[in-house]
Amino acid sequence: MCLIIARTCDGKVDWKSADRASKINRDGYGIFHKDGGRGIQIKKSMDWQEVRTIGKTLEQSNQPFIIHMRYMTNGAVNISNTHPFKLEDLDLVMAHNGIIDTLDVPEGMSDTRVLACHLNDVLPKGWLNKPEEVEYVTELAGTSRLAFMDKLGGFHFINEDLGAWQDNVWYSQPRAVRSKASADIYNPRKWTEQDEAKSYDPQQWLSNYNARRASKHNG
Repeated sequence: MCLIIARTCDGKVDWKSADRASKINRDGYGIFHKDGGRGIQIKKSMDWQEVRTIGKTLEQSNQPFIIHMRYMTNGAVNISNTHPFKLEDLDLVMAHNGIIDTLDVPEGMSDTRVLACHLNDVLPKGWLNKPEEVEYVTELAGTSRLAFMDKLGGFHFINEDLGAWQDNVWYSQPRAVRSKASADIYNPRKWTEQDEAKSYDPQQWLSNYNARRASKHNG
């Protein structure tokens, strides 16, 4: 059910375990990191090796980063549903491990994609320093793990204690660095763009979302 790997500047990623996990969580990969004065850089791919190469390069230069591997539980398997997601109004980028069942998720969209839109809509800037807002997000997350990166490259977690630290790297699934089980047992039904319900119009949904954002900004 997905995996987040958050590496601090002096962390040592267990790449062997990461490679094994990539064969299980193979529905999209993403990596994000602070990049000079250009803010947070994001790369999404359906190819693990592409993301892995970026991560190895960043590790060699002692740069922190967060990797996400997706295991599809709902929504199409495509780049649009691949983590991470920008929370534009909050100057944050987010990855999620778990299932969000407290929000209405349109057919074809992932729960995390909807969660990112929701948090961007309802949370104020600086919410991470407001206990009542953190409590709201924690309740919304349930047992999910959330990893955020701010514009300065700092890490912030929801349900950090449900993951595990090893060699200054945080893994959202502790078993990811312990399990030796074969990755070949996983063979999920794959969604494609054609599998999306005909009643779902992503352009209409995004139009409604943008209208809510405009109303929020003008209010």
